[in-house]
Amino acid sequence: MKAGKLFLITAAVICTIGIGRMAAQECESNIALDFHVKDIQKSQSEVGAYNPARGGSMVHESNDNYILYAMSKTARDEWLGRWKTLVRNSPCDKIDPALDALAAAVATKLGSVTPQPAFFKFHDPASEKVMMTAFTNPATIKVYKIGVETAGWQIQKDDSGLPSYRYKDANVYFRDTSEDHKFCHLYNARIKQDYSGGGTYSTEIYRSSVQDTMIGCPAAVK
Repeated sequence: MKAGKLFLITAAVICTIGIGRMAAQECESNIALDFHVKDIQKSQSEVGAYNPARGGSMVHESNDNYILYAMSKTARDEWLGRWKTLVRNSPCDKIDPALDALAAAVATKLGSVTPQPAFFKFHDPASEKVMMTAFTNPATIKVYKIGVETAGWQIQKDDSGLPSYRYKDANVYFRDTSEDHKFCHLYNARIKQDYSGGGTYSTEIYRSSVQDTMIGCPAAVK
């Protein structure tokens, strides 16, 4: 075999091996992304088994709103944009297909999911005002229902049996007209007053957190 031809064959083999190694590197496992893919797939299974007539949450509680990322391109792009190592729409991208499959499952169920009347059974203007501070752009928020679940305050005690704070669970059912999907949201938060001692509570009312659940909109606006 001539030396020139041997050189070309050897170079081709090296090039092929190099490309193979590059592809392997590009698809190397990312622990965080792999976790999200499994969690999204778990959510898809839960959506498939969900019975709207029974109420309750459609999916398990998570720090990430997978249903929102599945249904909203804007929210998905913002979330996945944080992952600098993720090459989207590539053979190595497992997370977009997982979210697409979740979106397909959600679309068959979410429209029939509506909030329980007990979430808005009572009204407390002070608590509801604090609840509305969760919105960064109130101008785009269309509120359908808002209220608290109990007429009076519930007492949270510490391990010694002394009050830590008192609270009411508040909910707001709304649609954000700026979003790129047709569904609504249910915000739930715990409105608190810290214990001051001597049977009294602070005058400051605040919310400890907000849980966001995507939900079907009222029939009149679907």
